Amino acid sequence: MVLVPCNTSRFPRILLVIPIGILLAGCQSWQVNRLGDRMLPSNQRDWSPRQQVLPLCNIEEEQVTVSNIRRCDYLTAHDYVVGHYDRTFPIGSIQTVDFFVTTSHNTPSVSHTMLSFGLRDGSYLCVSIEGRTEKNEPYLPLLSISRKYEITYVIGDEADLIGSRSLPPDVKIHVYPSTATPEQSQALFLDVMGRVNELLTKPEFYDPLINSNKTNLTEHINSMQPGTIPFGWDTLLPGFSARHAYELGLIDNSVSFESLESLTDVTDLAKQCYDIPEFSAKIRQRLGAIDRLATRNELREERINRRQIDEVIKQL
Repeated sequence: MVLVPCNTSRFPRILLVIPIGILLAGCQSWQVNRLGDRMLPSNQRDWSPRQQVLPLCNIEEEQVTVSNIRRCDYLTAHDYVVGHYDRTFPIGSIQTVDFFVTTSHNTPSVSHTMLSFGLRDGSYLCVSIEGRTEKNEPYLPLLSISRKYEITYVIGDEADLIGSRSLPPDVKIHVYPSTATPEQSQALFLDVMGRVNELLTKPEFYDPLINSNKTNLTEHINSMQPGTIPFGWDTLLPGFSARHAYELGLIDNSVSFESLESLTDVTDLAKQCYDIPEFSAKIRQRLGAIDRLATRNELREERINRRQIDEVIKQL
């Protein structure tokens, strides 16, 4: 049994002196960690139930075993029963990776992004990179600059990680098919699992600038091919990540971005289907229209080109 090695190189652990973080550090009403808690990250705290159990991944020859996959049963966004299970499958069964973006209407530039790996049997394993909270502690993005939260990778069913995010009324959810090949999807999965195992023994603080949801996803993708995603301001604002990925060719760009946005909006489907076994298939039922629209656009372009050629021939 071999733990998956971590192949990613982390951002330099530079010291960021942010005045607002210092101010918040002394404000008891914001529930900022005590000084001792802020000095060193830890996996030994009284964690919230949904983030209490860390996942891990083992590889034996070509077989992958992912332990502690989360599956919560939700009655409401705040009323749920936490469950976990293990799963073993051949690494070669991973065929696709999809890119999820959940956005609040109030803060569209501060979205949450996730990867979901599709297996040959039609099931999916979703990965969410989050700030880890303690029991009864809310996640407040502003506090993440003050070493308030550890970073954690949650591996779970899409009905859990995606479905639960559809329950609040002000959220929009998109699922973008990536252009990754099966081999690239498998390599990305192993790189993510390496990071999962790394955090089991070396906990780290969540940092919105150098160790966040978006910066870690960027590093995982760049580990496949360095420089694929250049570091810039849009790397720090996940709300712009879908258009950025579209322009880089990382997600399907066979149709216009506006058409893609419309066809990949699964908010209503996720709200309707979050508690049924066919959740993953149901939320993807519109994605086939992307190929149909792309084909229709190609035929239209072909007809236009033929007319232009005919006009040129007539003029000869």
